[in-house]
Amino acid sequence: MRFLDTNIFIRFLTDDVPEKADACEKIFKKAVEKEETLFTTYLPLQ
Repeated sequence: MRFLDTNIFIRFLTDDVPEKADACEKIFKKAVEKEETLFTTYLPLQ
């Protein structure tokens, strides 16, 4: 199980540093292939 910080999502979506965005994509692919479980925190809007 791996915790994902918001930075992982932002890095993947913006592709500002391609090498790091590629590493983020690998993390997401592992989750899609059910090789790894990902989680993050949830803060409800008030």
